[in-house]
Amino acid sequence: MASALFPLIGVVFLGLAILLQVNVVPVVRHTLGVGQAVRPVNNGQCQKIPELQGCEDAWFHEPSGLLYLACSNPKNRLSWFSNMDIFDASNRALDDYVAILDTKASGPASSRITKVALRNFAGVEGDGTINVHGVGVHLDSPATVAEGEQPKLRVFLVNHRPPLVENYVGANSTVELFETTLGSDSMDHIRTYHSDVIMTPNDVSPTGPDSFIFSNDHSVKAGLKKNLDFFSARSSIGFCDGQKGCKLAMDPLPYPNGLAGGTQFPNANPNVFYSVSTADRKVRVLELQADGSLIILDEIQTDYPMDNPSVDVDGNLWVAGFPKMLHMAGTSFKDPSVGSPSAVLKVSKNTARDAFFGQKYVVERAFEDGGEIVSSPTFAHYDTKRKLLFMGGIMTPYIAICQLP
Repeated sequence: MASALFPLIGVVFLGLAILLQVNVVPVVRHTLGVGQAVRPVNNGQCQKIPELQGCEDAWFHEPSGLLYLACSNPKNRLSWFSNMDIFDASNRALDDYVAILDTKASGPASSRITKVALRNFAGVEGDGTINVHGVGVHLDSPATVAEGEQPKLRVFLVNHRPPLVENYVGANSTVELFETTLGSDSMDHIRTYHSDVIMTPNDVSPTGPDSFIFSNDHSVKAGLKKNLDFFSARSSIGFCDGQKGCKLAMDPLPYPNGLAGGTQFPNANPNVFYSVSTADRKVRVLELQADGSLIILDEIQTDYPMDNPSVDVDGNLWVAGFPKMLHMAGTSFKDPSVGSPSAVLKVSKNTARDAFFGQKYVVERAFEDGGEIVSSPTFAHYDTKRKLLFMGGIMTPYIAICQLP
């Protein structure tokens, strides 16, 4: 009888070995970064700007060289960052801000940074404060801008407000809409988007001057279920319209993080967006439908967990990645002075012969560093003319500018 079980036991162990190899090993190696080698790529010509810290996301206007950033004090994020289950609202940052860095001007960095005043914005009980995360910008079409005038911007900011009810665990997150002109030192508050669908917003990408899609990186605001979201597809992307309200546009998804595309980039198809996942390391190419839902056009597999993507003026995608995510979450996130390996992936359309056989995209490591020069960036933007790569991170005590070959 026992001998009859041996073949069955062998099959079970074989099945477990295959399951381990197919499901567990990729998560441990590629997602968590355990045992994954980090090699230097294009990290030899970089400068740091410590005046800009804790900048989780950014928007870049290449013609003017203006880089808009959503920034905070990294130390305060150790008390209040709801997406990472850090809920000490009494010690949340009270001085988060939007900054503009003029990357084409000369002189010290301090002379090229403008902190933007948020006008007519009440904040929390009239204090004018905001707790920023992702940012998206809708840019006026050049055809609508009069000669000699600057284009108008609609700036969408994810805002993790503290809860309205005492002892409630979780953020009262919203998306805030502001209007400004390119380069102005102030912007006017237009509208607050608040909805049960806006649960754990991470990033936002405009679909028009008064509408946008946003990523919920978790399925619930707090609790055990939230901790399981990284290991199963439970999260979502939503759509909001200023006149019609908010709805779920696509679910379930595995930890959707950053978004890009649409009207943020005038040269791109306004209905095509890119959603990147921190969990399964995929870039999803999405198309917005007339009813506000999204469909998947393509999926692009990468080697790294990813954060915020951007699209350059040539249509290439640049994505901040985490070669050692376990190290970043366990060490650098707790102590921003400790560097964590960084990477930026470039995703472009494949123009070689093998594109005919299904290899539609090329994924390249455009930048990689062990954390000594650039630590754990959560955004990356590329200037195609000057070949400059701009990076910053939610816990990074500077932004970095690197010259690429």
